[in-house]
Amino acid sequence: MYIAREKSQADANFYRVMKEAEANKPKLTPEFLELKFIEAIANNSKIFFGEKVPNMVFDQRLLGNFLTGLSKKDL
Repeated sequence: MYIAREKSQADANFYRVMKEAEANKPKLTPEFLELKFIEAIANNSKIFFGEKVPNMVFDQRLLGNFLTGLSKKDL
């Protein structure tokens, strides 16, 4: 009896997880992922000031053509 109940709970949990994954699949578009990336960057509360700012990984989409206008000596 105990094993049957545990098995039915495990099956129900598996079904729920599979349905959630199926429902989230259309959400995982490049636009949605880019939105989440930008929201994560915007929620960063650390602000650094000074000439020698620590390196941070920037996505090229965020920088746009900014870096193309700079020469090596500007960096």
